[in-house]
Amino acid sequence: MPTCREVPADTGGGTYRMISADEVRQMVLQALPGAVVSVRDLTGTGDHWEISAEGPMFKGLTLIEQHRLVHAAVASEMDRRIHAIQVRTRAV
Repeated sequence: MPTCREVPADTGGGTYRMISADEVRQMVLQALPGAVVSVRDLTGTGDHWEISAEGPMFKGLTLIEQHRLVHAAVASEMDRRIHAIQVRTRAV
């Protein structure tokens, strides 16, 4: 399964374990408490993700501001174990 495969690290040598959907979801939930979050692996390789989040924390924010919150939640893994994300947000 791709979530267990190790891939070369871009910096510092070594390898990283591919990130799981649950890990991505937990990162977003930790950054956005109270959000309803779903995550989907877009390619089956564990590095391209669709992240959908909805919650009251998005009320009054522009779409770009909403997406920035989600991007910030996974920023520590971007260019390491996450190559790309597609974000969908909704204020409720």
